[in-house]
Amino acid sequence: MLDNQTKVCTKCGVDKLLTEFTKEKTGKLGRRSKCKPCQAKHLAEQAKTKRETTPKNVVKCCNRCGENKGISEFYKGIGKYGRRNTCSTCLQYAEAEIKLTLTPQQKAKKKETQSAWRLANRDTVNAKKRREVTGFTKACTNTAKEIQNNQCAICGVDFLNVTPKNIHADHDHITGEKRGLLCAPCNKGLGHFNDSTILLRRAAEYLENPPLRGVL
Repeated sequence: MLDNQTKVCTKCGVDKLLTEFTKEKTGKLGRRSKCKPCQAKHLAEQAKTKRETTPKNVVKCCNRCGENKGISEFYKGIGKYGRRNTCSTCLQYAEAEIKLTLTPQQKAKKKETQSAWRLANRDTVNAKKRREVTGFTKACTNTAKEIQNNQCAICGVDFLNVTPKNIHADHDHITGEKRGLLCAPCNKGLGHFNDSTILLRRAAEYLENPPLRGVL
């Protein structure tokens, strides 16, 4: 019966099937007024506002261990103060307990599901790795592209002709300073030379005046 019934979302205004709305006894037709995607977006924005307006010294009680902990000890979520209701330590313990109780078949299925998600969300995964390793956020990357006219800072290749995974955020491995965006070959080239300006100059001199020119 629900396959044919529809309802208009009060947020996006689209007429959708009832299955696209979360159940709610007091709602019209027994469903919420917002569709699932709009509701999720609304909760995320609400949680973000809570996090931004919550002082950093606020403490929160974990619903698993019962301890009062600093707000930074809780992962982001839609709970009180825009954080999850279980502290990060308890969540890690819970995840470890679940892994111990999983059968080999369940572990294999979970691994397959995770691999499929990473493959379908490759850009998100790459952006997260880039942010963690180099400090380049999406905003930093977009700014760098504007400054470099959407080209590699060394060879000048147009990034429109390069797949996103082959656009590398280059940074100083010692100081952490952001240096620029490079194509994969240029970034690997710097890596092979250990970011040494001395070796790179010697390489340029070698190409300009190879020792065996005119000898062999």
